[in-house]
Amino acid sequence: MSVNSQPTDADVALFGNRFVTQEVPSREFPETGIPAQDALRLVSEDLALEGDPARNLATFVTTWMEPQAQQIIAANLHRNFIDHAEYPRTAEIEQRCIRMLADLFNAPGETTGARTQGPPRRSCLAGCP
Repeated sequence: MSVNSQPTDADVALFGNRFVTQEVPSREFPETGIPAQDALRLVSEDLALEGDPARNLATFVTTWMEPQAQQIIAANLHRNFIDHAEYPRTAEIEQRCIRMLADLFNAPGETTGARTQGPPRRSCLAGCP
């Protein structure tokens, strides 16, 4: 294949995805979409260049969890957990976790709190400094 020609289906099959032969979109959406498999490969290949999270001891963030926790997460990614009226059991589980964390840290009296999203080091119960 020449540098200026468009990749063929055979090229894509040979190299794994079209981004071996084309520039990866990084600033704007391309004129046409890409197949989901190409998007998966693109992100997976970029992440493969990162270090192994299990060996990351510098950030004090847990990088491993039980397979059952991964199953729960994967089975519920489609839910909008912000909508407590739609998912009241989820809201109760959230409050249960907050109460248990408060107990773990010996929080005095009734405990209120809210979940946070992001790295665990940014999580905090109500009343934390």
